[in-house]
Amino acid sequence: MVDLEMRLGRPVADCGKESVHHVLVTLRGDEAAPDMQRPGLSILALLDASSSMRSQRKMESLKATMLGLINNLKETDRLGLVMYASSARLLMGLSGMTPGNRVRAKDMVRRLIPNGTTDMSGALRLGYEEFRQKQPGPGINRMILFTDGCPTSGVVRPEKLVDMAGTRPPGVRLTA
Repeated sequence: MVDLEMRLGRPVADCGKESVHHVLVTLRGDEAAPDMQRPGLSILALLDASSSMRSQRKMESLKATMLGLINNLKETDRLGLVMYASSARLLMGLSGMTPGNRVRAKDMVRRLIPNGTTDMSGALRLGYEEFRQKQPGPGINRMILFTDGCPTSGVVRPEKLVDMAGTRPPGVRLTA
């Protein structure tokens, strides 16, 4: 069974005015059987730290999501972090979630400060290069693109970004 919970980001909507509203959607499934083994994960998170993430608690939501993800990874899972704003930077290469790496990843997420433009293409390039160097693992290999909107620097044309998405390494999926 799956439970679905939806909650508005703000308790009151501005009637009669054009406005943006965010909805938090939470899905909860049944607990997995204790003997059930899930495949290993290799997740590379591409984190938008551009100026637009300053508004409407976007950065706080991103940080909360990432901290929750990090808390749910096993030591055998791998996590990598790419931060992008006016340029992209590898904060942490794909690394096993040892206790030390878990603390390191959380610290890097907590330190994100929104500033600059949105170089999504730079983040994609850097993420693909990291997976090519570290080789996809035998389980689930995924890049997750966290963003609030459109790229404003680097490659900005949607069709060019779609072309870039198609150049990902074999066995790696991209989620946005």
